[in-house]
Amino acid sequence: MEARLRWAGMEDELENLQHQLRLRGCLNRHKVNNIRGQRASTRARTAQDAVDVNVKKAANAYRRHRLAYLALVGKGDWEKTMQELRDSDCRGLGDRLIEQMAQMSQKRIADLLAGRKGADNSGDTHYSLPWIWWTSTEDFTLKVTDELMVEWCKSRARAQRWVEEVRLLDEEIRRLLAFTQTMAAVWDARRTVGRTLDLTPRVARWASDDGWADGVRAYAFKQGHIRRHQHATWRAWLAPLRVQALTFLDAHTEDGVCVTPVDSVMDRVAGMSLTAEGVA
Repeated sequence: MEARLRWAGMEDELENLQHQLRLRGCLNRHKVNNIRGQRASTRARTAQDAVDVNVKKAANAYRRHRLAYLALVGKGDWEKTMQELRDSDCRGLGDRLIEQMAQMSQKRIADLLAGRKGADNSGDTHYSLPWIWWTSTEDFTLKVTDELMVEWCKSRARAQRWVEEVRLLDEEIRRLLAFTQTMAAVWDARRTVGRTLDLTPRVARWASDDGWADGVRAYAFKQGHIRRHQHATWRAWLAPLRVQALTFLDAHTEDGVCVTPVDSVMDRVAGMSLTAEGVA
């Protein structure tokens, strides 16, 4: 009976610890984004200190229940689920590891969470995920908590928005360049006064004057030259950005998942150039 009570106590304190860590993360983000001035910062720091105290209380309560449970039942496989809680484990979820996990297989995620050597050789994956956000069942399969799944979904949504923003930006650049070309053609057509202007009786009187017609043609030449110069300048300026955008879109799905190794993408960017017809 007492063993079941202690086990339930560990579960309750872990849930309370996760809640306090989420609250601490919200307070930290709120302070960074909204708090300005010494008075407001002091009040925010007071609230953060109160949450830190609750985090320590929940952690110490879990440790007491675990020590009591260990004294009752001894060592066993249950220690894979209810592990020893260190101060370094009392951390909230971060976005960086969640984004990396979205591109990993189930086995690689399990190896990474288990802290096995050789799980991944990239430098960023040396960041360890606190075990309190996931548990290992008796058959050693990975069981991800709801909090971890929520963070993964948020990270996936951000990746989707990034892909969408890059696609929209590339389309805006394309339309800008097409607009300058179209306007250059429009002003070229306006060199011939009678074909492009509605000659009302008042304007027709002016159109009969050769000097006025020469002025219209000169203005049309000037505007056409301005538009062509804008097109050439903007195209040269925006070409590197379009190369990066098109390479990014080619390497990512609409869900924001990278389907091409990063090294291959960088090699392609280094060897690409933007021609009049597009990317080569």
